[in-house]
Amino acid sequence: MASSNPASTDPQSGTPKPGPLETYLHESIFDLVHQADDLFSRYREAGVKYHSMPFAVRNSTHLQDDMISMLDEVYSLSTDGRLAECVGGTFWDLIYCIAEADLALKGDNKDVGTADSLVFAAFHVAEKLEKRMYATEAAVADVVAIRNSLTEQGLVQTPDPWADAALLCFDEWAEALTECMKEMTEMASEIVLNPSGGGVEGIFGLGV
Repeated sequence: MASSNPASTDPQSGTPKPGPLETYLHESIFDLVHQADDLFSRYREAGVKYHSMPFAVRNSTHLQDDMISMLDEVYSLSTDGRLAECVGGTFWDLIYCIAEADLALKGDNKDVGTADSLVFAAFHVAEKLEKRMYATEAAVADVVAIRNSLTEQGLVQTPDPWADAALLCFDEWAEALTECMKEMTEMASEIVLNPSGGGVEGIFGLGV
C-alpha cells in the first residue's frame, strides 16, 4: 500500500530550503562565472586584434605614450612565459574567490558567512577587471583606427619587415593564453551552477 504521506516520497523533503542569503550567493556565483568567461573572451578578442598590428603601428607617434605602455603591460608575457600578472593573476584571484565561495556552500558544514565574504571579494575583483578590459578595448580600437588611417595614407610598409617577429610574439601570447585558460578551467571545474549538478566544463572556451 502506498504511503499516505506525500512528503515521504520526496527525497528532498528532509533537506531544509536555503535562506535568502544563501540563494543570493548561489545566484551571484552563477553570474560571476559567466562574467569571468565574458571578460576573458573580451581580453582574448582584443589581444588578437592587438597582435595583428604591425610593430610600427603599435609604436606610432600618433598614439599616446601612456596608452602604448598600458597595452604593452596587458599583452606582454612574464619572464617565465605566462600572461602578465595584471591579467593572469587577477583572473586567477577571481576564479579562486568564486570557487572557494561555492565550496563554502557545499556539504553539511556550510559557511554562509565565508561564502558571503568571498563573493563580495569576487565582485570587487570583477569590477577591477571590467575597468581594465574597457580601457584595453578602447586602446586597441584606437590602434586599429591609427592603422587604418596610416594604411590609407600609404604610410604602413608592406610587406611588414617585422612580420615574422610579430607572429612569434602572437604565438607565444596565444600559448600563454591557452595555458591560463586550462588552469582556470581546472580550478572552476567543481563549481555547480544549477541544482542538477551541471558544472562549468565549457568555461573560457574549453571543454564541451
